[in-house]
Amino acid sequence: MVIAAKDAPQSLMDCCLASLARLNRARDLEIVIVNSGVFPEPCARFGSSFHAFRRVEMAPKGVYAAYNRGISEASGRYLLFFGVDDIALPGMDSVIGTLEQSSPVYDLYAATAYMQGIGMSKPARARTAILFRNWCHQGLFYSREYLVQHPFDLDYAIQADHKANIEILADRSLRIGRSPELVSYFATGGASQTAHDLRFRRDLPRIAGENFGPAYRLTVALKQRIANVVKGSPVARR
Repeated sequence: MVIAAKDAPQSLMDCCLASLARLNRARDLEIVIVNSGVFPEPCARFGSSFHAFRRVEMAPKGVYAAYNRGISEASGRYLLFFGVDDIALPGMDSVIGTLEQSSPVYDLYAATAYMQGIGMSKPARARTAILFRNWCHQGLFYSREYLVQHPFDLDYAIQADHKANIEILADRSLRIGRSPELVSYFATGGASQTAHDLRFRRDLPRIAGENFGPAYRLTVALKQRIANVVKGSPVARR
């Protein structure tokens, strides 16, 4: 588990770590907190609840830079990424148990997350659906070995995980798993929910084409044009 923290409020960090510590399988977790800025020191009291617990410091370079640092610091087979305002739910115990018994290791194992104000976010069955709707990051368990070789692309400040998920799902040689278990509560309202990664949006047709073929490059580009027209119409502005 990698948690990115930047000047984390005490109350949020306590809530996040307490939710992980309450899991029946908390002792199976390695927690790596990648911190930028002021850190609420009392949070160290949760450390004894986990298999391993540590904090690493780095300059504030964005959430995906923090996640990439966490990838290099972690040692477990799987990585799940949280922000300090996210909460683990009991279904995570079941998924951890499944992953401990799975062999070979999944490259990506996707479970269900609850998105604040939106509802359930479940992984789609069709791989190409990822081009049009990303899977909720707080429900995704990645192979650490895969991410060591394919870290998040720092060219995309908000949607680097979407690019990574497209690349994973497009590769038919990779092992993908899905679970209906509800594993996390994702607190929306951060940058990923209140802003658009304009560079990612610009590059998405190319990314789609490189991974799924030329037809999908055209499909994504057309869908973007239609969306732009609808958003600019009088009906959309009412």
